[in-house]
Amino acid sequence: MALHEVGADEASTINGGGEPVYIRPDAHCHMGERVSPPLEDMSHLNPRSSVKMHNLTRDWWNNMTKAERQQETRKRKANAQKPKKLRDEKIS
Repeated sequence: MALHEVGADEASTINGGGEPVYIRPDAHCHMGERVSPPLEDMSHLNPRSSVKMHNLTRDWWNNMTKAERQQETRKRKANAQKPKKLRDEKIS
């Protein structure tokens, strides 16, 4: 939903007087209601500590059955045999 500024052509707004008021374009009966723009979720950029990752991995491993652990070990060994892919390599 796009926001538009109310009173953009007024002299007080051009001269920097006061805080601009943003309203929803479809809010006919709520003229002048302040609406803050939605914040983008940036939580995926937060670094995870090595202690936290170690604990998560340990818990994940401890909650598996013996057969699941053996399967994961086979996957890791198979992946270790594959050559590593570089991040800059692009598949065409």
